[in-house]
Amino acid sequence: MSAYGYAKLAATCLIRLVRGLGHPAVVLRIFNPIGPGTPPTLLPGRLAAEIRRAADHGGRARLGSLDGARDFVDVRDIADAVLAAATAPAPLPPVLNIGSGHATELRDLAILAAALAGTAVPEETADPPPRRSAAALRQRADVTAARRDLAWRPRRSLTDSLRDMGLATVGAG
Repeated sequence: MSAYGYAKLAATCLIRLVRGLGHPAVVLRIFNPIGPGTPPTLLPGRLAAEIRRAADHGGRARLGSLDGARDFVDVRDIADAVLAAATAPAPLPPVLNIGSGHATELRDLAILAAALAGTAVPEETADPPPRRSAAALRQRADVTAARRDLAWRPRRSLTDSLRDMGLATVGAG
């Protein structure tokens, strides 16, 4: 429904074409990355930046709409999935979902992040969700094939991811 979505579809089609020519290739469909280095262009990075800003300058973090739920997966678990796919001994299916397998309410993510940081829960503004996110308010990956074909599963919790983004130390100073 967007240029972003069309680009992902085009990349998937390209990988399928390469597979059709006999080359081993797989699409790892990455759901919502979270963890150290998450940029502020993604909700977890924006959440962490806002909580840090509020802690440094006083006041309360502010975020746009927290409607919906997403399947968050730690960036280090994503790296583990990439390594597993690159070293898999058997041919893989054309597409594997890489996520946690759980939908987390965005408001719950904000509450958890604030609790870890020792700050107030972020204030939700009336800003609508980004167009890219509004098209699918709820996401959850079916990771059955990744578990089966890569012997992979996510190992890090949301608490681990947020803590390693530095949120556990924000309110401590």
